[in-house]
Amino acid sequence: MRPRVLASAQPLALWACVVACNSVLGNRPGDLVDGGADDAAPEIGTEAAADASSESVPAEASPEAPAPEAPTPWDPSSLGAALVLWLDGDHDITTASCAPSECVQVWGDRSSYGNDASPPAGSPAPTFVPSQYNGHGAVRFDGEFTSLAVADVPSLQFANGYAILGVVAEQPASQQGTVYGKTAPGYPYAGPALWVDYFNQGAGIPATDGYAAAQVDYTQFILSNQLHLDDGTLRVYGVNFDGEVLTLHAGDAAPVTMTVTVAPGSLQAIGKDAYVGGPPNGVASTSQIVLGDIAELLVVNESLDDPGWASAIAYLKAKYALP
Repeated sequence: MRPRVLASAQPLALWACVVACNSVLGNRPGDLVDGGADDAAPEIGTEAAADASSESVPAEASPEAPAPEAPTPWDPSSLGAALVLWLDGDHDITTASCAPSECVQVWGDRSSYGNDASPPAGSPAPTFVPSQYNGHGAVRFDGEFTSLAVADVPSLQFANGYAILGVVAEQPASQQGTVYGKTAPGYPYAGPALWVDYFNQGAGIPATDGYAAAQVDYTQFILSNQLHLDDGTLRVYGVNFDGEVLTLHAGDAAPVTMTVTVAPGSLQAIGKDAYVGGPPNGVASTSQIVLGDIAELLVVNESLDDPGWASAIAYLKAKYALP
């Protein structure tokens, strides 16, 4: 009988060699020497391939970020504490019957200061005309006697710069029409004023060829470069003063500028009430009362920068559907 040969002896020897060789090579038990892998062991590089594969697969869509909030629309309240007078023909107008019209007893200030305007003693009241311009109301002045006054208060005493904007329709007139003024009673009548009509521009110009104008005092005033503004057309008028340069806007005409020098305190006109639509009856040597309508008035106790001015003009033009 031939001796039996153990069939497992050769594989056992081979396995011992594999383990020893893998130990030397740094391979894990179960890894083959040639770099392949058995069913239980991952291939070398499989983890890196999985990482690369995961990068190429689009991630699930994340929820959309909330849309940014739309900016708050500009209106005069955007001027904050600098807005010291805001008269709006749609708001805060108290009237009394004065057949066939309604006479304005109080035109309430929409700014935070409560600088309401009322007829001064001895002057008749202007009248209220509702839905006159693009559905918005206005206050109508007669060009002779009607006016409104605002009591002198610190908020209307300008230290340096200021801005005044009015939405006004002036009818053909033969006298000056003051939109807003607060000037000292004596020469040179220092203080801010804005006219929709100004006839003190020199001899030889017919009275009906009115200019717009603005001043820091009687000796330093600026005229618009446009005539015939007393044609009944609703326009935005404005003056902006930054402490050195006076800029006048009248409708769609190009603005005009003038460098001026203002004595300290002269813009305050302390003790002098402000007036809207013209000075109280008998105060001026000649009538300076608007013959027409004021739909809105903004008075700002500082100058406006270019973006601020552009925002104010755009707001007023859009509101009244002006070109």
